[in-house]
Amino acid sequence: MATESGLSFHVSERHHSMAEARTTPLSRISRPDSAVHSILDCMGAIHAYTRESMAEMQANIGAIHVDTMDSIEAIQADIGAVGAAQMETRCVLETATLLVGRLRNFACAKFVVRLDLNPSFLAK
Repeated sequence: MATESGLSFHVSERHHSMAEARTTPLSRISRPDSAVHSILDCMGAIHAYTRESMAEMQANIGAIHVDTMDSIEAIQADIGAVGAAQMETRCVLETATLLVGRLRNFACAKFVVRLDLNPSFLAK
């Protein structure tokens, strides 16, 4: 074969058939049908399996998300309950402290408290 520059080159038969095969539609490629169909069947099965696996994973992730949200809500409720109990305890302690402070100011209260707390004081 000659080019515009006058140089000649030889196209091998194999190269020519490869170039021709690139322009040939897939339906005209001469390969055994069983091999092509087997490959396509395997690819279809892999695709279907992958799709099913992804659907299962998404369902599992959704279930995990719901469980996590339920757990978070339960924990927040527990924290709220603990906070309420702490507030109640704080109020009781403040009231008790206030009452004890008032008792310290009364002389007769001191005497009664001493009697209650120290029975041997009665013997004196």
